[in-house]
Amino acid sequence: MNAARRTTQTAFFALLLLAPQLELLRYDPEGHHLIVLGRPYGLGLAEALGSLSASEVAGTILLKAILPWLAVLALFPLLGFFLGRAFCGWLCPEGALFELYDHLSLRLLGRRDFFSPRRVGRARGPRWLLCAAGALLVLFALPVGVGLLLAGYFVPPQEVWAQVLQGTPSRGLLAALALLWLYMLVMGLLLRHRFCRWVCAPGLMQMLFGWLSPMSLRVQFQGLRHCTDCRRCEEVCFMEARPRGRREKDISCINCGLCVQACKRELGPRGALLRLGFGQPREDAMISKKPKEVF
Repeated sequence: MNAARRTTQTAFFALLLLAPQLELLRYDPEGHHLIVLGRPYGLGLAEALGSLSASEVAGTILLKAILPWLAVLALFPLLGFFLGRAFCGWLCPEGALFELYDHLSLRLLGRRDFFSPRRVGRARGPRWLLCAAGALLVLFALPVGVGLLLAGYFVPPQEVWAQVLQGTPSRGLLAALALLWLYMLVMGLLLRHRFCRWVCAPGLMQMLFGWLSPMSLRVQFQGLRHCTDCRRCEEVCFMEARPRGRREKDISCINCGLCVQACKRELGPRGALLRLGFGQPREDAMISKKPKEVF
């Protein structure tokens, strides 16, 4: 499951970074319109304003501006209603970066971040040096590369790379890179998943609609009396959720499945008490039968 999750995270992150380079989505500052799938996308009112009636102008604005934005705004509530916060655990690029920071922190410091209790797992010798080099790249080189690729959403990518190759980046580009580096530094060193839990608007929207939904994807805990109280499910959870809690749903859970894997390692695949499934299983199914699981 974790390999599949890493694949989806990497693929979505790559899509986000390469979308402007491939003309899948970006803003054209010269034409003052979007480029969507290689084609200009705009209202087109400036060219046809004199030949359109008021009703046609209103219809164009409704079809090309209002409805698309409503569809975008409805995306995360719909995802939350059916999948809970699965987007956060399986696709979100920022969440993937936070997990990378966690991994490096564990290898370098023996703890997930500066505020977490110390855990076993710190690297030694050459591996520690390798992780330290990786941490330096993540903190200083990665923001620059990500910033240059993301700049293509607002500035033609060829113009961005021309400035880089000629060694003449504009002040605007330098300011954007500096702000992005500062943002990623603060998020990576201090906030991380706390931002996901308490600040991120798409995540909170998914959380709300997933909590309200009776059918959303969630971690199901069955057979409390068979639990060995090893607490490995809680140790692996970077969102500080409580998979074994008595509440029907944990609002911090992002359906990453790490707790499910931890339970399977402790009790075996057939004896695991945690699994990802839709809705809340009936009490009799929780004890006598295993519900249909997603993973």
